[in-house]
Amino acid sequence: LLASNITPAAIFRTIEACNPTLLIDEADTFLANRNDDMIGIINSGHNKATANVIRLVGDDHAPKKFSTFTPMAIAFIGKIAGTTMDRSIIINLRRRMNNEKVDRMTVDFKENNNLLRQKLTKWAKVNRQQLKFNQIEPPAIQNDRAIDNWLPLFTIANVIGGDWINKVNSAYIILNSTEEEETASVMLLQDIKGIFEEKKWIRTHSMDLVLSLISL
Repeated sequence: LLASNITPAAIFRTIEACNPTLLIDEADTFLANRNDDMIGIINSGHNKATANVIRLVGDDHAPKKFSTFTPMAIAFIGKIAGTTMDRSIIINLRRRMNNEKVDRMTVDFKENNNLLRQKLTKWAKVNRQQLKFNQIEPPAIQNDRAIDNWLPLFTIANVIGGDWINKVNSAYIILNSTEEEETASVMLLQDIKGIFEEKKWIRTHSMDLVLSLISL
């Protein structure tokens, strides 16, 4: 289910009704402004045991439980709530360079992949019990939440067999060992501090500072 925008009520009602895989695009337009209700619903879906919200429904305002447990892929520019990031496997994207070519998605992409989707559905049904009762723990790291995030992928890769367990292990190590990049403003201040220390400046003209920064 693809959505470029969605309300908190629509999320949990759609999950309850359809059990979709939720693909949220342009999430920065409505999550970055601290929409706490929306963030709370998305975060609750990380663990099946707690993936529920309760709302009052009907004329008698009877409490009803709605499931929020469903796979989600969230695309955004910049950053969203740290609690959501912590519950996610983060894949950083970048703009295509002018000399790079990519295959464009065709209009009938979904229809052309019907057979593949049917095979994936059949595989999941056939292997459901094995996936449920033979979960494979990722290698231990300091981030316990990351281990939770990757457990399903290690379990699936183990059932598929072949080189998939090595592939998922390599991705796990790379994505969880990458340190967060400093912002441009922080790097600029660090460079200015380094220049002042190296040249033993107490004060300087802005032009001299700019030239020194350019030389880096």
